[in-house]
Amino acid sequence: ACPAALGGACVDLRAPAVLGTAVADGSGAAALTLVAPAGVAPRTAQPVQARFQAFNDDGRATTRADGASFRIARPLAHTEATVHTVANTLTCAAGQLALPAAEGVFPFIEVVSAAATVHELLTVCTAAPTGAAAGKLNVRRTGDAWQITGTHLGRAVTTTLTTIAGKIPAV
Repeated sequence: ACPAALGGACVDLRAPAVLGTAVADGSGAAALTLVAPAGVAPRTAQPVQARFQAFNDDGRATTRADGASFRIARPLAHTEATVHTVANTLTCAAGQLALPAAEGVFPFIEVVSAAATVHELLTVCTAAPTGAAAGKLNVRRTGDAWQITGTHLGRAVTTTLTTIAGKIPAV
């Protein structure tokens, strides 16, 4: 059945399942970590999909994707992002929910990884006011750590994110 909240319209997800929820903190960060029990591994390689929804109640949001990077813009600001993975390839594409025009336009960026039995995706974003350039950050993987460096809006950025199997990443 299609949700009444969408006026009976259906979205194009095949066999969706809720795996958990996460609430964003005051800075807008939210984390959802799913850990399979020890010794459990997927038998069949599958792709992973993540979507970044653009707020578009006023019809003024734009999205653009290119390879493993994307941009979401609003009238007063924009965000530039790059998506990274450890072992497999991924692509970013701009799209919109397949809803009747009367329901509104809901643009998104969709990130899809190649099929694998293990996935790790890292999205690095910078945001800036319209007219200002968002910083381009460098991302490098060394061992269990992602190193993010660069300059954004005149500020130096140096961050290390360490991932340990079965645990929430440490900054």
